[in-house]
Amino acid sequence: MHTNTIIALALATLAGSATILGGFLTFFIKRNSFKLLSFGLSFSAGVMLYVSFMEILPEAKASIQSNTDFSTANIAATSAFFVGIILSAIIDKFFPEHISGEEVENNPKKENFQMCVCNRKHFKNKKDIRKVGIFTAMALTIHNFPEGLSVFISGVENISLGASIAVAIALHNIPEGISVALPIYMAEGNKKKAMIYTSISALAEPLGALCGLFVLKFFMTDFTLGVLLAFTAGIMVYLSIDELLPAAKEYEDSHESVFGVISGMMLMAVSLSFL
Repeated sequence: MHTNTIIALALATLAGSATILGGFLTFFIKRNSFKLLSFGLSFSAGVMLYVSFMEILPEAKASIQSNTDFSTANIAATSAFFVGIILSAIIDKFFPEHISGEEVENNPKKENFQMCVCNRKHFKNKKDIRKVGIFTAMALTIHNFPEGLSVFISGVENISLGASIAVAIALHNIPEGISVALPIYMAEGNKKKAMIYTSISALAEPLGALCGLFVLKFFMTDFTLGVLLAFTAGIMVYLSIDELLPAAKEYEDSHESVFGVISGMMLMAVSLSFL
């Protein structure tokens, strides 16, 4: 097996394991950590947006152009980019991450549910919290699959690029892990069960990478690779705009999300310049 392939699989696995870390942190998280959470989410968005537009899309067009002319390469990459966005929107439509429940009248810890990384208005004064956690785990499993594929495809082409994407995805997987573990833990007080559901969600990322290894390798060409890279960029842009930035804005006290986005972009600009 090619070295890049092995490293790409490892990166996808590490990115997924951040979900488990988030589940574990659920048992220690404090209410005053929202400012840091906002910065972390927006930082991840800044990394993804910068990498998508400044690195992945140009590389996708160059890869496609090796087999065709510039105009065709531009059309193919742009089309794949928007297909990635549209597909992400469809998945989000039918499998939303934020699953709301019904009203709960007598929950002595109901205010604590505002700590969840899911939109707080979906968790305030809700019942059947355990069910919310399970459905959130199911939704995140579906969302995480293409993320694992994104890390793998990018890593096979360029290890540095794959590592950058893996770090960005890992950062937002931490709060996702919290969103799965917190409701289950608070409903049942069972840490083991909360971590089991969180781990199931985390497994989706290496599974997505394995799909890329065993399915896509049979028809992988420069053209196909370029299309998949552009498709990956579309997924990342949608994730940043639809999930990370709105969540970051909700948990900020001042302008943490703005500073986070700028910091993420600056870090990627500097790091890519030396890679």
